[in-house]
This record gives sequence, C-alpha cells and structure tokens, in this order.
Amino acid sequence: MSATAITFIENEATPVRCIARGGSPPPEMEITVGGDHYTKYFRFHSLAAMTGDVGFRTIHMTTMLITDNFRTSARDDGKRFRCRANVSGLRGVVRSALITVNCEYALTIFSYSPYLACCAQKRTTALPTSLMEVTVTLSDHCL
Repeated sequence: MSATAITFIENEATPVRCIARGGSPPPEMEITVGGDHYTKYFRFHSLAAMTGDVGFRTIHMTTMLITDNFRTSARDDGKRFRCRANVSGLRGVVRSALITVNCEYALTIFSYSPYLACCAQKRTTALPTSLMEVTVTLSDHCL
C-alpha cells in the first residue's frame, strides 16, 4: 500500500487488498486499524508465477490479504490503517495510511401542495393533493 491517506464512505462495503511481493516462504501478514487487529476479516491468498527461460526461471511470490466488504464508521476517522508483512528471521515491512471517513446522509424532502379550488361557471372543482419527493445526498466529513 503506497498511499498515505485512504478515504472511505461510512458503512459502505469497500474492497481492500494488502499485497506483499516476494518472500520465501510467503510472509505472515497482519492488518490493524488504530491498533485493533482486523486480519480475521480478510482472506489470505498466495500466488506463485514463473518467468524466464528453462534453466534460468525465477519464481515470483505474491501474498495478499483481501476483502470486498471492508466497512468503516465515524469512529475510524483519523485512525491509521496498517499492513504488515513479515518473513521469519527478517525485518518486517509495514505500510500505513491515515483513514478519512466521509458520511453520506440521504435526506428526503416531501413537498405537499394544498387542495386547489377553482371556480368555473359557479362550479367548484377540488384538485387532489400533489406530492413531490426529492432525495438529496449530503456528503460530509464525519465529525
């Protein structure tokens, strides 16, 4: 993860991946948000790919923690998202990003028109109430 900031929408499912390239054996990986362990909410996935000519092939390892359903709340705003990869016996690598959580609120506005009466040749006609519904989405940084 190379970003220094990540923006999420409050309680919206968001795909998140923590990717480590290289390492043999594959690294142990961990994800934390503000010090809380989130690794159990991610799936572990490891890939091996070979490149090069016969006799000179290189194996490239890719290890990932993946979720399509990462959700944040207002309390996560300002916390640090950390991805750590560690191969036993070597110094671990940590990448982190500051979390910004935006809140989106759907506000529905109803507008009622009163009965309209009009006179035509001494007859009064009442028109039914009309209802207009407008949904407005407000997006704001959570406070």
